[in-house]
Amino acid sequence: FKTHFSINQSSSKDCEYSYPKTTSWKKGTDCCLWDGVSCDNITGEVISLDLSCSCLFGTFPSNTTFFLLSSLQRLDLSFNDFRKSEISFNFSRFPSLTHLNLSSSWFSGPVPYEISYLSNLVSLHLSYRPSIDLIGFQAPGPILTLEKSAVNGIVRNLTQVREIDLDGIDMSSIDPNSFINLSYSLTSLSLLGCHLRGKFPDNNFKLPNIEYLIVAGVLYIFVEPRQFAQPCSLASELSGLLTSELQLELDFRKACIAGSRIQNIGSG
Repeated sequence: FKTHFSINQSSSKDCEYSYPKTTSWKKGTDCCLWDGVSCDNITGEVISLDLSCSCLFGTFPSNTTFFLLSSLQRLDLSFNDFRKSEISFNFSRFPSLTHLNLSSSWFSGPVPYEISYLSNLVSLHLSYRPSIDLIGFQAPGPILTLEKSAVNGIVRNLTQVREIDLDGIDMSSIDPNSFINLSYSLTSLSLLGCHLRGKFPDNNFKLPNIEYLIVAGVLYIFVEPRQFAQPCSLASELSGLLTSELQLELDFRKACIAGSRIQNIGSG
């Protein structure tokens, strides 16, 4: 697996601290002792792979022995540079996966529907936050796209998910109705710069455990507070600048928001 990539410090330039973890991966040594690798104490199988901020540079292979780690529970490949590789459908071959983080690693193209096969996921992070212009709420450059079929699969199959971060993914073709019936266990949903358009339906957001919701940069979205289920545990903070290009209507007259703060909202 490591032979597919070279080491380039700039690949992880957005990390506070980075180092090439795969340099410790040597043939003939115990892989459970390698940097970023954790194994089950009883079976010895690899259950966690954390290669975040590892300075990896190169095209991510679509078919490699990496996908044979069938007992993997946690996978973090964030903050590397995979050179606009597409996310392989083979990521669905980790049936025990609970945490998947592919954020800010220069994946591009459509998010495969097969991601929704990971029914044990509790945390899904696919964002590309560094590519977003926080002033103009734009996401230039190579970004992922999410189609309706993939959204429907995520909503239908990821019944245990608690965190979803899709910042910077192009969702301009998605109808907000696609988000009906999101997992009741969801506590965090981030849709920064996704180019969603439309009105969330009245029967959406029946999310009693939601604590963090961000839709900044989502165009033409209207969400009424009565759309949140009771009881509501949302403790939110809206901050930043809403530019004249951002048409976002907010109505908190009957909001079920505990301990919320609204700061610096105006026209630019």
